[in-house]
Amino acid sequence: MRFLKWAAAIVAVASAALLGACGGSGTTTKADIRLINASAGYNSLDLTVNSTSLATGVAYGTAGSYSSVDTTATASQVISGGTTVIQTTPTLAGGAKYSLIAYGWPNAMRTALLQEMEPAPAANLAKVLVLNLAPDAGAVNVYLTTGAPAVGAAAFASGVIGGAGSGYLQIASGTYHVRVTGAASTDVNTDVRLDFDGFTVGSASVNTLIITPTAGGVLVNAMSVVQTAAVSAYSANNARVRVIDSVVGAPGVNTALVSTRSGTTLLNSGSAAPVGYYYIVPATNDAINLTLNGVPMAAQTPALSAGSDYTVLVWGTASAPQVSIISDDNRLPLAGYAKIRLLNGAADGLTESMQLDYGAIATNVAPGTASTPAQIVAGSGTSSFLEVKSSNAVTDIFSQSPFNVQNQGVYTVYMLGNSTVANNLAGFVNKDR
Repeated sequence: MRFLKWAAAIVAVASAALLGACGGSGTTTKADIRLINASAGYNSLDLTVNSTSLATGVAYGTAGSYSSVDTTATASQVISGGTTVIQTTPTLAGGAKYSLIAYGWPNAMRTALLQEMEPAPAANLAKVLVLNLAPDAGAVNVYLTTGAPAVGAAAFASGVIGGAGSGYLQIASGTYHVRVTGAASTDVNTDVRLDFDGFTVGSASVNTLIITPTAGGVLVNAMSVVQTAAVSAYSANNARVRVIDSVVGAPGVNTALVSTRSGTTLLNSGSAAPVGYYYIVPATNDAINLTLNGVPMAAQTPALSAGSDYTVLVWGTASAPQVSIISDDNRLPLAGYAKIRLLNGAADGLTESMQLDYGAIATNVAPGTASTPAQIVAGSGTSSFLEVKSSNAVTDIFSQSPFNVQNQGVYTVYMLGNSTVANNLAGFVNKDR
């Protein structure tokens, strides 16, 4: 198999090492192609090539059947519900077989072209190509082990960047445990993005392990493709959760919030910052326990969706605290842009609005909620002026100038309750990614 990456009909070579062994025949202008639906954002996708329908109703995590196409007329549309979600015009070699992989999310779809002509290895061996089609997640390490990987285990593929591949690597045929970590992870047990059993590679087989994105942007899903044969999906089974203490206590005294889930401490604001780190937790309905100033609160049992990121915002007053579960979109914006949102953790019951360079980017954000992320132009430098107003204030309740917008940055402006500052409200900008 070869791998070529396509997005919005623009060719991008993902890895020069994957361009060898072209295969195909120069004596025919016909090639076979099938669609693989690797987008968790679409339950079903269709494929049209040169205005001819080749596949309909291809479910997520599956592949359609192969169809013969003319290599001189390859204008292709991936369609959902009658609407084209992405189009591309791939270059196909006569006599070759291809899988067109559709991945990403609504309004951010991409395609990758996999040429399925890689020579098979010897008996009792398998070839595996790792493709990182989760650019939001950044570079990753992939471990293939018999059983959960031990500390010190060597990665099967290291530092595979988004949109690229590892090249084909040989391994003994068999069934493996797969663990995916961030490339900067120092061992197999930190920054785990995906972990599953049951990745089987047959004797003399050629396989592709595709890393695909999730709704949160940091955790990943995976799919395996046997060359010209079966496709299997492996979904994330974890979520990421952080807890924020935005409760206003007695004048001059900050509150102390402790939060745990299944034995993991998510926040202890009495000894740390009020905004906790993200923790990777099982995507189950296990209770999130909260203790405010030593007094237990009602346990929260949110239904966490696998692959998603969440903020548990505890806000209001110490005498009447409230809890909001907020979904966080930490997927990266397009190159040249950033995205920003406003989180209102104020205890005063007032809505808030946010402007960038005097243009509204969030309006009427209610207490205990966050605005939908706004896409803004990156690289605007020191000219940017960020300000937040509440519904009863003439002057800003928070401002920052200069506000330097980094390319593909993901920002949240936090307006949090704080008993030790004026108006019991503290604001700051956090670069979430």
